[in-house]
Amino acid sequence: MLDVCLVDAGMATSPTQLEGYIKYLEERGYVTIKEAGLSLLGTTLLLVNLTAKGIDLLEGTLSDPGVCL
Repeated sequence: MLDVCLVDAGMATSPTQLEGYIKYLEERGYVTIKEAGLSLLGTTLLLVNLTAKGIDLLEGTLSDPGVCL
């Protein structure tokens, strides 16, 4: 779903790039990631949750040169 939102916002990216961006955010503690298996569909989804530190980043009380908001 995130990829669709990015396309709608005019910021299309490849799945590999998107995974790298999410990994960057996770490594810095801005998000947590969980895998959810969808056995009926034979696939998995990544569930990405914003942390308190991620909210601070989003609100501008914290900055990171690697994140463009």
